Amino acid sequence: MPHLCRQWGCVAVTVSAFIEWLQTQDQEATVQCIVHDRSGSYYEQGGTAGEEDFTPDRSEYTDFRGYEFVTPDREYFNRRYLLIGVSS
Repeated sequence: MPHLCRQWGCVAVTVSAFIEWLQTQDQEATVQCIVHDRSGSYYEQGGTAGEEDFTPDRSEYTDFRGYEFVTPDREYFNRRYLLIGVSS
């Protein structure tokens, strides 16, 4: 089974390249994602993380194209990100 880091050298992956990689995986496998919970307990400083089955509401899309507060010298300038997994 191909590993993403071996295939792309742990660089940012586009959605189209991610889909291509997903097509090489078991198509009946359940997709899971990491969910981060910022707990308020003293003993859980930084929160906790767990795995949950992926559903579309467990993702966030951020579009920085044309965003006036991100200048050309910033890494986010004119970029789009799809975050799979959530942080509460």
